[in-house]
Amino acid sequence: MNVHSWVSLIAALGGNTPVDSRVASWRLPPHPHQVGRARRLVRKKLTQWGFADEVEVAELLISELVSNALEHAHGPIGVSVSESDGLLRFEVEDSNPDLPQVQLSRRHDERGRGLQLVDMLACCWGRDHTPRGKVVWFELPVSAQAEHAPAGTACAGTVRRAAHGHAQRVAAIIAEPS
Repeated sequence: MNVHSWVSLIAALGGNTPVDSRVASWRLPPHPHQVGRARRLVRKKLTQWGFADEVEVAELLISELVSNALEHAHGPIGVSVSESDGLLRFEVEDSNPDLPQVQLSRRHDERGRGLQLVDMLACCWGRDHTPRGKVVWFELPVSAQAEHAPAGTACAGTVRRAAHGHAQRVAAIIAEPS
C-alpha cells in the first residue's frame, strides 16, 4: 500500500493525518515511455510544492526505480511522493515480490548502478513487501530545513552533502575510466 493509500485509509477511518503533509500518487502503465512521464510528474509536483532544489536528484532516483520496476515486474507501476516534516518520500510499487539488492558493478558493466545511486544520494531508502508485490522507497530532505537539521537526526549531514556536488558523485559511479 503506498503513502497516498495509507493517508486516505487513515482519513476514511476518522484518524488524523499530518497537517503539514502533502501527498501525490500516480498509476503508470508498464511501458518504457513511463520513465520520462514519472520524471515529469515528480518535477511538476515538487515545483508546485516549492521544492525546486530537490527536483534534479528526485528525477534521477525516480528514473532508476521506475526503470527497475519496468524491467523486473509485469503490470502497472505505482509512483508516490509525499512531504512531511521536512522530508520528501518517494515510492515505486510494482507486482514483483522479489526485493532488489544493491549490486556491485564492475568497471565496464552497463547496468547495476541504480540502487548505488539511490544509496548515495538519498538520506535513507528501503524496500518492503506489499500484498501486490513490493515497494521501493527513498527519502530526500528539504534543503531549507536541512541547513538547520541538528546533528544526529535522520538525514542530518546527508542534507549538507546532498546540497553540494551531486554531479561529482553521480559521475564517479557512472563514468569510470576505460
